[in-house]
Formats: sequence, structure tokens, C-alpha cells
Amino acid sequence: MQFSRLVRFFASEWTIERDLRSKHRDIFEARISQNSIFQSCYKEDVYPWVAKVFLRIWLITQDGNNTHLRYKNVVFNSGWGDQKSIYMGPPSEENNKAWDDVHVAPAMVKISASDAAKLVNKTVPIPDGSGYSSGYYLIGLDVFHQLHCLDMLRKVLWGVDMHNPNDEEAMHHLDHCIEMIRQSLMCSADITVDVWAWNEEKQMVTVRADNMHTCRDFEAIRQWALERPAGQFDRTIHLVDS
Repeated sequence: MQFSRLVRFFASEWTIERDLRSKHRDIFEARISQNSIFQSCYKEDVYPWVAKVFLRIWLITQDGNNTHLRYKNVVFNSGWGDQKSIYMGPPSEENNKAWDDVHVAPAMVKISASDAAKLVNKTVPIPDGSGYSSGYYLIGLDVFHQLHCLDMLRKVLWGVDMHNPNDEEAMHHLDHCIEMIRQSLMCSADITVDVWAWNEEKQMVTVRADNMHTCRDFEAIRQWALERPAGQFDRTIHLVDS
């Protein structure tokens, strides 16, 4: 396969594949391994170009009911010049609200006992007003935790007095946030191809940050979380899950 075609493929396909559910990839791989046509695709190195088209179709049919999980193409905002977003600049009432909207309200989510039973990591039941189980379980989607961490670092960067600078626990919290963001970036490993262009003002080539990415639809995910608020409850109550 020609290098130029490989580049186009990697840019458009791998940004999606990194988020595809592995169990469906495994099922798909098992099925195509039994098909002589796809076996020849493997042998001729055509698989990345042809078979992954079928993989995407397969995943769409498997995830058709998950309307909150979908993908969209997004041209990133570079943050340079006039490409500013509401999330940038010194903390203000306006941008603080914008940040709160994307991570505070959807941070704590309730799910049913049957859904909780499917989780790899066990979570806790949510107590009702009487201290007994409400029948729901507490979760959060990590994207909102990551945004919380980034918001904290944003405020500290701009000199907002978040904590006593001598507060060791507060510094551990910030250090934790940096580590969570690092792991998240390396886990998702966005391989969207960044291109370079001639910068007339600087008279040199510079990297372009306003490139097209294939992203999970964040607003759809946020809306899913907002529709399932855990609400207020006493976090000091220890419920033993039966």
C-alpha cells in the first residue's frame, strides 16, 4: 500500500478505532478469520483499507441502541490569534460557568443495580434519605474527572487562590490531577496527523493545531450523564452491598 494512502488511512481511521469496544473487535476478527476473502485480505495487506470499513459497519450495528455514544468530525480550535474559546483567558464569571457546565453537574451519575452488576470495577449503592439503599448505584464518567482536574490547574495557572500554597494535601491534589491527565492522554493516544504550514508573520514553518479530529460526541455523553443525576446524599453513610 502506498505511503500516502497509509497516512490518509491512519488519520481518518485510527482516531476512531482507539475508542471502539474491544469485545466487538474480537468478535469481528473471529468472524473474518473464518472467511477466505478476508484471509486473502490479510495476506495482501489490504485488510486495513477494506476490512476496517466492514468493522465500522459492524460496530454501528452493534451499538445502534447506544444513541449517547456517537462520533463526529471536529476541527480543533488552535487557541492562537482570533481562535479563542469561551474556556480561555483569565478566570471570569463567564468562563468559570462554562467550565462548571462541562464537568460539575454531570460528575456524579446514578445507574441501576443491573447495570452496576455489569461493571468490571465494583461501585457503591446510593443511600436514600433514611440511610437505606435507594436501589441505585454511584458512578462517574472519567472525562468529567479529567476536566475537573484541568479546571483546577487552569485556575492555579492564572493565580487564583485555590488553596493555601503551604497546604501539602492541596499540592498532592494538584499533582494527582497532572498524573490523571497524563495517563488519560497516553491512554487515548490521539494519532490525528498534525500538519505544518508556512507562517508568514514568523517567516518559518509552524505546526497547525486547527486540524480535523474524529471525536466522541461530548455533548451527547454529557447529556446522558445529566439525565441520570445522583443527586444529594449523605456520603458518610456506609452501605454494605448485599
